[in-house]
Amino acid sequence: MRKTREILRLKWVQGRSHREIAGAIGVGVGSPTQVVARARRAQITAWSEVEALSDEELLVTDAVARLVDAKVLPVIQKHFEEHT
Repeated sequence: MRKTREILRLKWVQGRSHREIAGAIGVGVGSPTQVVARARRAQITAWSEVEALSDEELLVTDAVARLVDAKVLPVIQKHFEEHT
């Protein structure tokens, strides 16, 4: 959770680009993109909202977003493709 919090802090408090964040904390460029996207899907759009969450709450929120990405979105996309 430490890296997730740091990615969101660098993005929303310092206004850093995803490339700058990746270089600053030693992750791939896609990691900041994924973390920010999962946060937004969980209706978290500001650093103050992240600060208000315990590590456990942030972990659950992130886990749910990952599950939706992996299991729910592909089903929705397949259904959409079959019916359009």
